[in-house]
Amino acid sequence: MKTRKGWPLAGLLAIVILGTPACGQEDPRFLSAKPVWLPGHETEMNLTVGFRACFDWPDGSAVEKRATLKIAAATIYRASINGKFLARGPARGPHGYYRVDQLDITRLLRPGRNLVAIEVAGYNVNFYENFLLPKRFAHLPEGMLPMCYPADHYDGVFIPNWALWFVVQLEEYLERSGNRQLVDALQPKVMRLLEYFRPFENSDGLLEKLESWVFVEWSAANKFVQDVNYPSNLLYMADRTGTLWENDGAYASCDHGFASHIVHTLYRDVLGLAGVDRVDRVVRLRFGDAALDWCEGSVPTPEGVVRLRWTVAGDQITYQLDLPEGYQVEVENQSGKKLLRE
Repeated sequence: MKTRKGWPLAGLLAIVILGTPACGQEDPRFLSAKPVWLPGHETEMNLTVGFRACFDWPDGSAVEKRATLKIAAATIYRASINGKFLARGPARGPHGYYRVDQLDITRLLRPGRNLVAIEVAGYNVNFYENFLLPKRFAHLPEGMLPMCYPADHYDGVFIPNWALWFVVQLEEYLERSGNRQLVDALQPKVMRLLEYFRPFENSDGLLEKLESWVFVEWSAANKFVQDVNYPSNLLYMADRTGTLWENDGAYASCDHGFASHIVHTLYRDVLGLAGVDRVDRVVRLRFGDAALDWCEGSVPTPEGVVRLRWTVAGDQITYQLDLPEGYQVEVENQSGKKLLRE
């Protein structure tokens, strides 16, 4: 990875150094920050950039204070104070959001001049681009995708249901990025993957007797995946702990995020809550033929809760929708039935 030095970051990066009384007043809130990078290198791949800033710290005998470093970063960083390692980050957050790491740096400070340095890795390489590199994956059956390329096991073991998650992830990547060129380039690999699964499809349209490691989290459910792993396994675990779990009892949950994606799919494709745009404050409904008599669900937003409920009677769908103040709704009807909002 190439390394370059950035400019002093005082007042520029998402970093604030705060001297606050040890007791009494509350820390000033971290409200906003301006993201920065080397001008002209915003899209350069595999670049590590260093930022630094100097600040003065009074003698500790004068007033009892504590100093806090607050930083938000989109990629991996490493922070140091006066040449001594402080922390690495960032804290993990959802797509489109960057958590603020709040670090107490008082112990590393000295009276007078101090130096804070941040090294940040800028990759600008999409995870999906890796899968375009080889013509085929020599250690896997024709059409199958590795669990993680190139950091995969080369012993012939693969997770067939993970490859299907790859397809779901690719769809959502297109929705977020609009990068149609990359998705189209990966289409042949997706089609070959579907051809691999075709011989395992049963008369109900479900996959059965899959090869290699059929993985349903670190739980006893992995013992019950042959021939067909029905969603009852997922629903049972979710009922016990609120998510998928990897222990024998309902006392802990350490699941991978992808294993809970079924909830997103149910809200989007069954309930019909196709999307909640929290920036433009638009709720998108898409009603389909779900073969259900009724359905309801809710999604929280910073401004309030979005609630949707619908019932079916004959050739009509009647729905109730509650929106936070300031939100608009867009409706798409693919059900073939009449729509009525109450």
